[in-house]
This record gives sequence, C-alpha cells and structure tokens, in this order.
Amino acid sequence: MTLNEYNLKMLAFRLRQVDRAFERRDLAWQFMCVQATDKDGKLVYREFDKFFDYEKAIKQVYQPQKDEAHMDQDLVRIARRLEEYRRKRGVNSGI
Repeated sequence: MTLNEYNLKMLAFRLRQVDRAFERRDLAWQFMCVQATDKDGKLVYREFDKFFDYEKAIKQVYQPQKDEAHMDQDLVRIARRLEEYRRKRGVNSGI
C-alpha cells in the first residue's frame, strides 16, 4: 500500500466516523425532542443543526486543527526548528 492509498483510506475512515456520529446524534435528537424542554416548556433545541453541525464536522476532517498541547512536545519542537531552518534558507516549508 502506498502512502497516498493509506492517506485516502484514512480520509474515508474519518468521514465514515463523521457519518456514524451523525447517525448517533440524529437518534439522540429524536429522543431529546420528545423529552427536552426548558422551564417554560419550550424545546431546548429547535433545529438539529444547533445540536450537531454536520458541515463543521466534515470540515474538521479535511482541515484538522490540533492543539499543540495534545501533541508530542519533542515532535513540535523539531517541526518548529525545521520550519525556522527552511525559512532562513528561503525554502518553502510546505508544512
């Protein structure tokens, strides 16, 4: 398996995970609609999009935003040094 094939399979896996999350939240939405009301008796979530933003979840798959606090700090330090080295040499980092 090539790296491109692996990356494509991982993308498909992450998209499948978003679809599964959508299905779970859709079911939870249906249960919640029957039960969840505020103190005035009105529905807490009137629209499903406020409960689960499908488009946002898909966007996060294509453009993941990782917090550096959750990353291996040694690798973060190495990536910063590499980026600084490439910037000094005038090479586009592509990272």
